[in-house]
Amino acid sequence: MIAALLADARNAMIGLARLVSFREGWRPCFDTSTNGLIRSFGAMILAAPAFVMFVLAANYIVSSAGAVSAEARYTPLEAIGSYARIWLLFPVVAIGVVSVLGLKHRYVSWVVVHNWAVFALLHLAALLYLLYPAGLADTTALAMLLQLYLFARLFLHWRVAVSALETGMATGAAAAGIPIILDLLVIYLVSR
Repeated sequence: MIAALLADARNAMIGLARLVSFREGWRPCFDTSTNGLIRSFGAMILAAPAFVMFVLAANYIVSSAGAVSAEARYTPLEAIGSYARIWLLFPVVAIGVVSVLGLKHRYVSWVVVHNWAVFALLHLAALLYLLYPAGLADTTALAMLLQLYLFARLFLHWRVAVSALETGMATGAAAAGIPIILDLLVIYLVSR
């Protein structure tokens, strides 16, 4: 099972590279069957170590930089809740989005590609956060890199929506934006 999941991850990363660079041939890299949909949630297993490293690095930054209060640290329960939110909110919200857009037949494609995009983004976020504990970036450099990461994240979500839903740029932006806005709303409500 793990070997098949690793093969899916490899193919998906090739597909994402093609998708992001506006090249053809990205579709065959993703299994958009029902089994492919189920297996794409296996990305959650493969991305767990990167998420743990992200949480550890974020907690290290908070404790050593002293710029933020100790309440900003992730507790184990908060980390588990965040990880569940990252993987489970989107598929639920996407059902509503594709229903409103009349693109229910594109739901599986969107979720599969999105799941593998999240896998890539979690690894990139972990890598960036680890720069500070490794002594390769100070808080100012890290803040600048995280701003670039935010733009890259928004671009990737937009590109995935446009491509997987086979829709126009504006509709893709709206489709990608709705889950992001709802995710931010959930984060805000939970943090109150």
